[in-house]
This record gives sequence, structure tokens and C-alpha cells, in this order.
Amino acid sequence: MPVNVPVPNLAVLAMVSYDPASRKATSHAGWLYALVWIVVVGARLFFAYGSTHLFGSQLVQWGMANHITVDALTDALIFLSVAMLISRTGVLAAKARLAKAGATKRQPAAAQVAPSRVAEATVVRAGA
Repeated sequence: MPVNVPVPNLAVLAMVSYDPASRKATSHAGWLYALVWIVVVGARLFFAYGSTHLFGSQLVQWGMANHITVDALTDALIFLSVAMLISRTGVLAAKARLAKAGATKRQPAAAQVAPSRVAEATVVRAGA
């Protein structure tokens, strides 16, 4: 289980960029990011397999010694998965917001107007 503790913070490995023309933030993840999630999924699968076939009796002894039921362990693993999902999504959303803010600060004021609005303003001025 210690493998899963720092994993939500590894969402920072994904690079987020913002395209002002389409007004969309996109994330790009490399091999390291993919490798982290492959290891996490592999560890979960190993734990599921091992708790039944390899170290089931040790897990039961540990649970009895620490007064942890099977249902409590199951709930903890489910909450861990949900926390990883929420934290990864939150970090990526925050990075997208920061990328958007950084992109708009670097552009001159005229470039911040959407292309469709520039065309509308040109038509309005030409018709006036």
C-alpha cells in the first residue's frame, strides 16, 4: 500500500498547455507518467491476486491483530482509488487553469480577443 500514497501527486508529471486560438487546455503525458500508472495498476492486481493465493493467511492474521475487517479493508481500497482519481483530476484542472492564465498574460490585449469576435468587430465597423 505505500506505493499508492504519493501517486496522486505524480499527476504533475503531465504537461498542460493552452491553445489561445481554440481556447482549450490539453495535457500531454510521457512514458514516465504511463509507467507510474502501469506500476500502480500492477500493484493493485498483485495485491488482489496475492491476498487470495499468496499471502491470504498473513493478511487475515494482520487484520485480526489490528481489528480490521475484510469490509473495512475493501472500503479503504475503494476510497484510495477514488482519492487518486479526484486528486489527479484536481491537479490537472489546476495546471490547466495556470496554463491558461500564463498564456493570456504573455499575449498582447488584441490577441486575447477570440477570432470570431475580431471578425464581428470588423464587420460592425465596416458597416457603420
